[in-house]
Amino acid sequence: MKLALVSIPAETPISEWPYPSLGLGYLASYVERHLDVDVVIIDGARGEHIIEEVERDKPDVIGITSTTLEFCEAERIGMAIKSQYEAPIIIGGVHVSALPHTLPECFDVGVIGEGEQTLVELLKVYSELEDFPENELKKISGICFHREHEVVLTKSRDLIEPLDAIPYPARDLLKMEKFYLKPQLHFPGALGRGTSMITSRGCPYRCVFCHSSRFWKTVRFHSPIYVVREIKHLINRYRVKCINIFDDIFSLSKKRLEKIVQLVKEEGINEEVKFGIQTRADLINVEMCKLLKEMGVIYLGFGLESGSEKILHYLKNAMITVEDNRKAVKIAKQFDFHIGSGFMIGNPNETIEDLELTRKFILENPLDVANVYITAPLPGSELWTYAKERGLVTDFMKWERINQFFNDENVILNENIPRDQFTNAYLRIKRACKSNRRDLRNLLLAILKNPSNILEILCHPQGLLKRTTRKI
Repeated sequence: MKLALVSIPAETPISEWPYPSLGLGYLASYVERHLDVDVVIIDGARGEHIIEEVERDKPDVIGITSTTLEFCEAERIGMAIKSQYEAPIIIGGVHVSALPHTLPECFDVGVIGEGEQTLVELLKVYSELEDFPENELKKISGICFHREHEVVLTKSRDLIEPLDAIPYPARDLLKMEKFYLKPQLHFPGALGRGTSMITSRGCPYRCVFCHSSRFWKTVRFHSPIYVVREIKHLINRYRVKCINIFDDIFSLSKKRLEKIVQLVKEEGINEEVKFGIQTRADLINVEMCKLLKEMGVIYLGFGLESGSEKILHYLKNAMITVEDNRKAVKIAKQFDFHIGSGFMIGNPNETIEDLELTRKFILENPLDVANVYITAPLPGSELWTYAKERGLVTDFMKWERINQFFNDENVILNENIPRDQFTNAYLRIKRACKSNRRDLRNLLLAILKNPSNILEILCHPQGLLKRTTRKI
């Protein structure tokens, strides 16, 4: 049996995002471990022509993953495949998990939440019966499917424990050399071959804008040994020099981090690889910075969100203050970390004065990377409920409007500021971000610290030089 896993083209330019869909990689490796199935990945996010690839590979079953922003395109592709091909289509991802009752007709089954074990059970049914009969689907936890004129939801699925039971993502199926390993500036100070990894699932905090904690339900960690073995695999197999760790909060468990640091140092990995991580301001202190420095971390990503105390209090459930953010940046800079952050505007009850406080925070703090986004009411988050109660969103809408990148169709949660004033404020904050990012400076520093990077740039000029030239 052949399974095709499909990623949907993203709205942002493919050259801007140098990392593969690890979600599909985990699904592929888990299925291959448990079933005799030939798995292929069709990487629509990197420009592969999905319909043509499906026709060429002729899979028995097709699996598609999609976020909210991409869901209209996922449905369009699903309908196109159905019109030409008889294979059943399974849809998974955060969007269908949040709104399973909206499952489009073109999809035979929707996977709700964590998908690895669910996909294995679905494939077992199909391999035996060459169909998805209703009586069999009812036995599988964590799915939704059509029955006459309604969508049926089965009971919730237990999460996989321990998390180490899931093997490393099948990165070779993601065409790493072709798409993802060209030298890039992955984060300030990290220029060269690099990639990403995930060492945990979930987040204990329930920020009003985030659906991650609702999707994963709880926090689970890969063991330190698993994490370090995967790092070694990336070094040996793909010769990476930079690794971006995309956990919601990598430094959540100090005890686990201490063991990872110990193992990394024993293997000499901290001398070979530079790491970037995501963390929280209230977790940053001198002891934590020392640990991260020992590991080889050089970049910290913070969700600082807003320079307004009122707005930050709302977004983060009163758990972090603007002063906490300011202190975290100051401490991190004392240890010479590069710092990046995202800021959210267009929040409920935000004023022009709140937006100006955010702009000033960006200008007054030593951030190496700063980006501004439109607050998006993602299905499954508290903001989705807020927006739905006010008629700003519906369960059946043009999902491109739930967009963190500013455009004329964005759903804007703030109804107090006129659109033209909001646009001007957004542009002012964006200019503040650009003045703070100093892309050229970061690139030159990376080259000066390791002159051999010049050779990599010259050997692989397409991509990095093109983007750098555009930014200059």
